[in-house]
Amino acid sequence: MDISWDLLINAIVAGLLLGGFYAAVTAGVSISFGMLDIVNIAHPAFIILGSYIAYFININYGVDPIVVSVLMLPVFYALGALVYQVYYVSFERRGQESLRGLAFFFGLFARLMEMRSKTGRPHWLVIDETHHLLPEVLDPRVLTLPPEPHGMLLLTVHPESVHVPLLKSVGTAIAIGSTPRATLGGLAKAIGEPVPEIANDPLQPGDGIAWLREAAPGRRPVHFKGAAPKGEHHRHVRKYAAGELGPDRSFYFRGPAGKLKLRAQNLQVFLQMAEGVDDETWTFHLERGDVSGWFRESIKDDDLADEAAAIERTRGLSATESRERIKKAIEGRYTAPA
Repeated sequence: MDISWDLLINAIVAGLLLGGFYAAVTAGVSISFGMLDIVNIAHPAFIILGSYIAYFININYGVDPIVVSVLMLPVFYALGALVYQVYYVSFERRGQESLRGLAFFFGLFARLMEMRSKTGRPHWLVIDETHHLLPEVLDPRVLTLPPEPHGMLLLTVHPESVHVPLLKSVGTAIAIGSTPRATLGGLAKAIGEPVPEIANDPLQPGDGIAWLREAAPGRRPVHFKGAAPKGEHHRHVRKYAAGELGPDRSFYFRGPAGKLKLRAQNLQVFLQMAEGVDDETWTFHLERGDVSGWFRESIKDDDLADEAAAIERTRGLSATESRERIKKAIEGRYTAPA
């Protein structure tokens, strides 16, 4: 049997080129999805756009696609940087909670829905701050919800501001806190149902009121007591220890004269700056209660705030001693990721 060496060499080269293309795509996706922890929805679009450009130039001007790829590499780098800057200015730098992470959420949510339709997993999706991520007015061009959403745990303080079709699929609603009637009333009003008959007394920590809309329609909501956790719970440990708090929630070392503007966007940076600022600046913020106030308002850790407040009220402590006590209090509760 005769072998056409031209066809064989052409097949080998074509295979290597196609394999290299797939490798480039895989490397890009692995980096953006894995190492950077970013769901880059534009990645496939950029690949297809680059392929069409290489094809167009090759057909019309006879330039080799590999040469075109090398020449277009800096152009696409600049285009990608521009697209990211537009995203950063629009979603991150504004400091509005309703805009942060929306692009990430929409991309992740769409992929999870696709995975669930194929594999049945994940069984449950927990969506925090639902009123921000799935607001009342939701453009179907941005995100389309499944016809009958199920297996979702929606956490919100404003149920009346959540997407109404999603609210109507809620089978069980649980209210906690000081105004359970207002919480369930907001849900009932949003979905056009009568407000359930419940007392408006504040609930004790660990208590809740469950409205069993699906399992027991027409039945009054029931009061229940939650089981106490066996282990200590640290809220958003990684985020507050080494994450990125927005400018409006960061701590600023300004000093008594207001000449400084040193931003600490997490607890790790706060400790580093606390060791570096002069004693006068540190004592100024400590005596004003700024440290405990930041722990309480931005870090959302009342126990840490109370311990810091006790240190702030302790007279006779040197700047070094108070720094060490604050550091010990933080490190006793938060551990930065490896």
